[in-house]
Amino acid sequence: MIDESIPESTIMKAIYLATPDAENKRRSINVIKGMRQSLTQGNWCGGKPPMGYWRNHNNMELEVTEQGELIASAFDLIANRSYTIQEAKTYLNVRGMSVSFPTLSKMLRNPF
Repeated sequence: MIDESIPESTIMKAIYLATPDAENKRRSINVIKGMRQSLTQGNWCGGKPPMGYWRNHNNMELEVTEQGELIASAFDLIANRSYTIQEAKTYLNVRGMSVSFPTLSKMLRNPF
């Protein structure tokens, strides 16, 4: 118990209140660092993986699906300026992958 009648007790009170906050911030930094390191190793730390990938639950690595290969080919066509996004959407729809224009645009901007 801290004696509130002594002015110096406010220093102890401040330490008692600041210590857990500093510990939480340190844990947050460590968790973010670990997640980034895991992502660079090819592991997925989030919930649902991006479209075109599926998570292997044995080792948490992501693997490319057939949809992922189609998305990669559409990305290449757009990157080479052969197709517009609308034409790439049609390209994917013809091959059985139903995707909207905004979804395709978002997928193409996803750095993952």
